[in-house]
Amino acid sequence: MPSRSTHGTFTVGSDWGQIDLTSPNGSLMLDPRHPVSQSMQGKVTATDNTTIVWTTGTRDSLANATIPFLIENNGNPVDIKIQHGDDGHYPSDKQGWATAKFGQHSYKNDTVKENGYNAEFYTECPVDKDD
Repeated sequence: MPSRSTHGTFTVGSDWGQIDLTSPNGSLMLDPRHPVSQSMQGKVTATDNTTIVWTTGTRDSLANATIPFLIENNGNPVDIKIQHGDDGHYPSDKQGWATAKFGQHSYKNDTVKENGYNAEFYTECPVDKDD
């Protein structure tokens, strides 16, 4: 099956956020058509074609950021993991959230857990069927 491209955004309202592609059928990367702004450079990291991380660089420093990304795969649904914020020890972290939007759907994680990662998993997420 030919490779398909799905453009999306990862928006964070916290001191950090992370999106991971957990299914083996694709790659997750920064969108080359929409590079991150100069002020965001150094705060966004993409690794291993599976992970994008954004951070303010300062713990408990709430901010908002939107990072354009691209999923390349065979057109089958993908699995993702979204993490954000901290463990809730600081009042502002309890307000943390992160959202991924792609394939005509939105996946919002505003859960705060005591483990510091606040991970939520989303499975069988549809991607765009057309290039």
